[in-house]
Parts: sequence; C-alpha cells; structure tokens
Amino acid sequence: SWPVLSLWGAVWRHPRARALLSASGAKCPAAFDPVWDLRRVFADVRGAQLPGGRWPILSMPPSALPASPSSGSRGRRPDHGAPREAWASAIAVAPRGSGSLVAQVADVQAWIDAVRVLHASVRRFEAPDQRRPFLLAVDHTLPDEHAATFRSDGIELVFAEPLIVPERLAQCGSVQRRAEGLRFRLFGLTDYDRILYLDADAIVLAPLDHVFRVPKGVFLSATVNGTRWLYGKGIGLQSSWPAPGAQASRVGAASRATLGPPMINTGVMLISPAADFEAAVDEVIRVEDWDLEGGWVACRELPAGSPLGTARRVCATHGVFAAFCTQGLVDAVVLARSRRLGDAVWDRTTGEFLGCRPPLQLQPGTGVQHPARQQQPARGLAEEPKVLGATSLMAGRAADVGLVAPRPGEDHCTLDESYNLQVTRPHLGWHLPFLQRLAGDERSSVHVAHWPGRPKPWKLAPGQRTVFERHWWSTHADLCIAGPLRS
Repeated sequence: SWPVLSLWGAVWRHPRARALLSASGAKCPAAFDPVWDLRRVFADVRGAQLPGGRWPILSMPPSALPASPSSGSRGRRPDHGAPREAWASAIAVAPRGSGSLVAQVADVQAWIDAVRVLHASVRRFEAPDQRRPFLLAVDHTLPDEHAATFRSDGIELVFAEPLIVPERLAQCGSVQRRAEGLRFRLFGLTDYDRILYLDADAIVLAPLDHVFRVPKGVFLSATVNGTRWLYGKGIGLQSSWPAPGAQASRVGAASRATLGPPMINTGVMLISPAADFEAAVDEVIRVEDWDLEGGWVACRELPAGSPLGTARRVCATHGVFAAFCTQGLVDAVVLARSRRLGDAVWDRTTGEFLGCRPPLQLQPGTGVQHPARQQQPARGLAEEPKVLGATSLMAGRAADVGLVAPRPGEDHCTLDESYNLQVTRPHLGWHLPFLQRLAGDERSSVHVAHWPGRPKPWKLAPGQRTVFERHWWSTHADLCIAGPLRS
C-alpha cells in the first residue's frame, strides 16, 4: 500500500536525476528506469500470491506464424449465407512534422510491429482452415512499404477517412484521435455481421472463437474495470436502475449517491455493424455547447435537432466522459441506443452463448456490485449455481441460471475482466480480486492482455518484463523467424 512506484517515479523523472546518468553531451536520456523494474517485481510477487502461485494464463501454442496472403484470411468470407465475421484493429501514422524524424519513425515502426504481433496472437488459436479475415482500418497516409508489410502477413487493409472527434469530447492527442476515429468506420461495415475489434496494444492469450456466437445485432464490450468505474447515476433506459430526473445533473465515476451501469472499455468490442451508428455519433458531435468538469462533459441545454434522438438522450442522461479519448463517446452512444446488461456467459464445454447476466447494481455503502434480481431462477432452482463471478464458460441454459437473452438492437452486454486484463499500473492492481477468483478455477484463464497507457511491451528491456510482456515478445520472436522485422 506504500506508494513506492509513485515516489520513485517522481524522483527519477526529475530533469536533474536524468542528467546524472547521461553521458556528457549526450542527447538521449538513460535507458535504465527503476520504475519498470519495480513494476516487474510487483507483478511477480502478486502472481505468486494467486491460487496455484501463478497468473491464470494458458501455455502458448508452439507457433504464431502468420498466414500467407493467399490463404490466411479466407476462412470466413461472406459466402452462401455463411456467418460474415472478422477480426479488426486500427492504426494511424503520425503526420510528418510531429516530433523529431527519428522519434517519429521509431514510434510508427513500433505500432506496425504491435499490429503484427496482435494478428499473430489471434492466429495462434485458429485452425488454418477456419480463419476469419483480419481487417486493419488505416487512413490514406499509410506508406506503401507498411501496407506491403501488413499484406504479407495476410492482413486486409480497410482505407477510410477517420471520423475526427472534437477535442472537447475526446481529450487526447490528434494522432490518437485519428486512430480511434478509424474505429468508428468499422461500425459501418455492414458486409459483416460481427467484427471483433482489438486495440493494437493488446495480445490474445486464449481462444476467442466463442465470442462470435453471440446473436447478430448484440454489441459486446469490455469494461473499464469491473466495479471501479461506474456511471454515477441511473439511466432511464435501465429499468432496474433508478430513473433519472427530468434534467440530468453532471455525473462522474466517483459519485456513488445513486446507482449506475459500468463504463465500457473500447479496447475489446464485438461490433454488429449498423448503417445508422455513425450518424448517431455524428449527431452527438454536432452538439457544440458543453460544460467540462473532471473529465466529464455535459450539455448546457438539450439539443433541439436530434433526428435519431441519440444526442438528446445523451444530453438528458449521462453526458460524455471525455478523459479517455473517444472511448466515452462510444460508451455514451451505445448506452443511449440500447440497454446495458451484465457480463455475457458461454457454455464452458461447447462455447454456446447462453445469455447475459442481469444489469449490475452497486450495493450501497460497499463498493460491490451484484446482479439485480429481476426474476427467480427457472425450474425450481433455489439459488444461482456457484460460478467464478462472470468469468467461467458456464454449462446450462439462460433460464436455468437467471440469465437474460439480449434482444438484438435493444440490449448490449459487457465482457468480464478476463477479456481485457489491463496489465499496466494501476490497472493490474484493480484486477487482483477478479484474478483471485479466476486463478481458483483450473479451466479458466485470461483471454486478452491489454497495455493502456504506459509502458508499452515494446518499451521494456528483458529484465523489466512481466509474464505478459514475455508472451508479447515470444510472439514477436515467432514473427522474426517467419520474416525479419524492420525494428
């Protein structure tokens, strides 16, 4: 509980501290940073304290070699009524003139490698004859050499103009807003029924094929973090939460006076493309009068023109949490268009989708969420069967365990923390209660590791890498065997 990382980091990053370990006249700061060494020690100690003495991660399959361009992405092409499914990510290249040329080239190459590692990690868990297309949303500034690299791995490029979200609704740099602006274009790819989107700074650690078994039209998303990040008030569309007043007050995750749904994390999403989603986002963007406070923006008045009704519902209820770039805007639009249920649940053995848990509520005074009891379990069950939170792939039917069948276009669900394990600080510490439960079940494991913020896995020296970064670098090494990387 002692904030050694914060204190040491503050001292180490002082300009004079850096000068002590920089060679005379050198222009590069010292590569050694003890903050990341402490982070690795912290992760090792915490992992040893989990049931079984280790992080709940599957052993990696022997190879992550990408498919060839001729055969790697044709397994689930739309054909004769077959499921139209794809993986996806997005990347934007920094425009010329932003920072030094050396730093710009290095950063771009790092993100190129990151996408390739993500793609290879996806392919680890797919049979060669069952591979779905892997789409990468890029803008037209992508250099031809990088495009050729992606295509050589079997990645399909989707060139699009980013939807530029104004800074008032997305408090982040222009390059990040361009990259995330490309994600919105994936919502309009109606040639596909389901697109499983993953941030480029993530890696797949377990099979995800079952996620595609959710009915068409049902959106899934990871959460910011289980019970920590919640909307601070009830939402009108959520029948099991207190109805909001006639005019919404400004809300925030720290406000626990009333109950609200968990905030989503858009680093992992199952998208059901719809023709009107981008129009709904644009409707919110067109609202110009916002008040900003603590990362939240609230409308000064309800917009008069709102053909789809999305902007009016966003303004009348929860506003937009703009501190996490465009994530809050996606969250606000999705929540304005449909009801948020709890975590999605699949059959542990067959992977069949069973339904979603009822909406979660915050238990007053405890900081702990629990399902809202809207119905009694069917078939005479006295209580819900014992499960590991919402983590395990459960056996049974939705009616048997009190699950809710989401209505396409009217309901959406969240994914439990194993689908978005954020392994940076302080996020990993937030996940520990969940990981304690997950590690207690030998059949459950982390599905996706994600590096929001700092450090990125490619920034860490060997002695600074936790088990998660070692998995990332193992996949990177497989790519180096398949073909040299320019990094």
